[in-house]
Amino acid sequence: MTAPLNDAVTGWLARLRTTPARSSEARARAAIAGLSSPAEAWARLGASGALGRCFSDGRARAFGVIDAPKRPPRVAAAGIERHATPPTMDALLALAADPEGTAEAERAADEIARRLQPWGGAAPTAREWFIVAGVLPTLHDFGPAYSCALWSAEAALEEAGLPVGIPADVGADLPALARACLGGYASWLRAVEHALEVPSSHWPPDAVKFRPFAELENPFEPTLALWSTGYRLEASFWPTETTLRFYGPAL
Repeated sequence: MTAPLNDAVTGWLARLRTTPARSSEARARAAIAGLSSPAEAWARLGASGALGRCFSDGRARAFGVIDAPKRPPRVAAAGIERHATPPTMDALLALAADPEGTAEAERAADEIARRLQPWGGAAPTAREWFIVAGVLPTLHDFGPAYSCALWSAEAALEEAGLPVGIPADVGADLPALARACLGGYASWLRAVEHALEVPSSHWPPDAVKFRPFAELENPFEPTLALWSTGYRLEASFWPTETTLRFYGPAL
């Protein structure tokens, strides 16, 4: 990798988190001291401003709790009951403890959706948050638009005889999807560096076909911003599935 590209990748490696920061847990606990009803506690947290931007913007969200040891990780939220507010005190504390991180996770997901729209992606219409007791779900991609952008960047590099992604020893300890996002980010920057255009080999939409990568926004940058919050996102960013599902670890 060139020095600027290496610096960019190294910078993200230093920021990628495995768990949320949750620096506001003590404040959240103090705000709901003495309460035992999750709905009442959530309302008090909102009134006190402790929920931050993410859960105080008026958008409807669904919440759930997943007992991961009893479910295959890839099953994720299938069949889990949804609630209008976090259904347990532990779940609401896990979310209220990190108002900055949850807000950044949603902001990053919205930005991924926006940058993928020229690739055929769609804006999200629903949001769900799940607190997971155990291993977080295993996620492998972000849908057809994401894959088209990734494969197009890789194909452009291959056609130009340039390396794809990141070296095998970089980020080897990351979850597979996080490493794929980092590789996509590096491939995109390399395509811009060499003034490459979007090839037709993976049937990209006309909105991006044959356009220089430099004219398009790198959709992998916000995926790394999302990973840096410590939360996982399940989303396809596709017109037939427009729900964002966020997963965070239990306290």
